[in-house]
Amino acid sequence: MDTQNKIKSNREIANDIIRGIFTAAGAVAEIYAIALLFGLAVSPVFILILISGSISIYLFDFLRESKVPSSSESESYKEKFRPLYILPLSLALFFAALIIIYGNIPSIIFAGALLIYGLIYDPVTKSLTKYLPAFKDLYVALGWTLMPALFFLFHSYNFSIAASIFLLFVLSRDFVNVSFCDLKDLISDKYRGLKTVAVESGSNSTFKILQVINLLSVGILILGVIFGDLPSLSLALIIPVVIMISLFGWAKASRNYSPYIVDSEYFLWFVVILIFTKYVAIF
Repeated sequence: MDTQNKIKSNREIANDIIRGIFTAAGAVAEIYAIALLFGLAVSPVFILILISGSISIYLFDFLRESKVPSSSESESYKEKFRPLYILPLSLALFFAALIIIYGNIPSIIFAGALLIYGLIYDPVTKSLTKYLPAFKDLYVALGWTLMPALFFLFHSYNFSIAASIFLLFVLSRDFVNVSFCDLKDLISDKYRGLKTVAVESGSNSTFKILQVINLLSVGILILGVIFGDLPSLSLALIIPVVIMISLFGWAKASRNYSPYIVDSEYFLWFVVILIFTKYVAIF
């Protein structure tokens, strides 16, 4: 694979940027779902923090992974794409400013560590993916799971056992999300020697693994409610998981590995929690 093939077209870059915005919107929907589930308020400032932080990390990683600009390209080509770095840099600075101005000490420290955690993956820790199977999947999933943890810290909410158990559920869903998204990059990741779940297991076995994790996610919710640690409203989130189980069957048959399939789950969280909160008396 030559350098030119590594460079993405303007259309591909635009599509990936749109996907980053969609992912950030999904993160916002997830936070609002969690807030409804636990009866908590969400400040507008935190939403800005969430959006700026997630998009900045996504764009930095995207630009580096896409080789934009590539050192082997002409100066005129590099100048064409170099301004793209202004956006993630500006968003990262905006993220830092909001946290410093409005956050408490624990949230400032945690947010700083979280931002560094996201930014160092591609240049520093990505090499470990060549040696440790599923490292990338778990690393990226954990980064997204820590966003709800920041929500609790920023608002000084009690980080209860219920919150901890729910974050375990979130981690299982984020792991499914990341591993599914890697299916579309299976060939390129294999070429680069990255030992993702998709590369190590192949597409068919990956779907089997993801379906098992889907069932484990359901189990976490049911057991959490049975033992009284999670609110009964948590059971409503079984619906989005079941929808994902069905969609995975379709995705496998059609070989459609669009990230929008799994990213849409977080919007479903908000929708089902909102519906059950307002219209289902049993919860």
